Amino acid sequence: MPVFTQICSPDPVADPAAAVTICTCECLPDENTMLIDSSEGTNTLGTNGQSGLFVYIDGVRHWATCALNAATNSHANLSDRKMALLKQQQQQKSIGGLALLRKPPVPATPQRYDPFSPARLRPTKTSHLYAGSRFRGKQKSGSSSYDVMVDIKDVNLADSSLCGYLHINGLTEEYPELTTFFDAEIIGDAHPFVTKKWEADAKTDKEHWMMFKPFHPMSDSFTQEKFKYDFQNQDVIFMRWKEHFLVPDHHVEGITGASFAGFYYICYNKVTGEIDGYYFHRSSEKFQNLMLTHIQDQPISFGSYEFR
Repeated sequence: MPVFTQICSPDPVADPAAAVTICTCECLPDENTMLIDSSEGTNTLGTNGQSGLFVYIDGVRHWATCALNAATNSHANLSDRKMALLKQQQQQKSIGGLALLRKPPVPATPQRYDPFSPARLRPTKTSHLYAGSRFRGKQKSGSSSYDVMVDIKDVNLADSSLCGYLHINGLTEEYPELTTFFDAEIIGDAHPFVTKKWEADAKTDKEHWMMFKPFHPMSDSFTQEKFKYDFQNQDVIFMRWKEHFLVPDHHVEGITGASFAGFYYICYNKVTGEIDGYYFHRSSEKFQNLMLTHIQDQPISFGSYEFR
């Protein structure tokens, strides 16, 4: 693009409109070339003391060798767009009879685009629920008791969900150590207390939710469509944990003496870090109790990290 310079008119006080601006391209005509005003076809003398061929573009004198002039002549069909661009670049300020052209603005450095940013899950937390937290305890079924460990892998409060691994020991002889992947529905705006799936009806829901004392004040209203539970501003979070498959062998669909076809009704206390739950499946023993407490993080450990 040509570089513009400010040229004072012969008499800026008497005739400010006579101030002109010419381009100063690198490709200037030689000094012996006569000036030709293309608007009138007459020989003229340049105001900067040099000679050359002037061409008028939108009221501004340009050297005939100017790149902008060449582009305008060779692309006549784009002249309107060229003129609009030229006008935008040649916004003038009158300062004491001087015509000053602004240089085109320097484009800002484009920000680096991260193709993974729309898909990245931003870790969130509430009290003891965060990516990397662990809970340890027992699951009681009749007179039997089994050691249980829960690893939370991701918490997404905006989506009212979390997921992780549930490890249980001694449940079967074939699989002395069982690990299943589960995800959770956090009861709130996204998920109501009424389950409506996994073979659980309204009666089943009420029987199990009533096992948690903090639920009792809501026992008569939880089935109403307008009822919402704001878990963000409560000391207790209610959830449903649904196991999906064994880890690492997700192809195993059934195990003798164990079942992960049902789900857990869960009550988590933000203050104490305790989790109380009851497993439900039509073919399993009723009210199998899950009792977990949060394991404090080691000083050198951290909850979550992300590679960039």
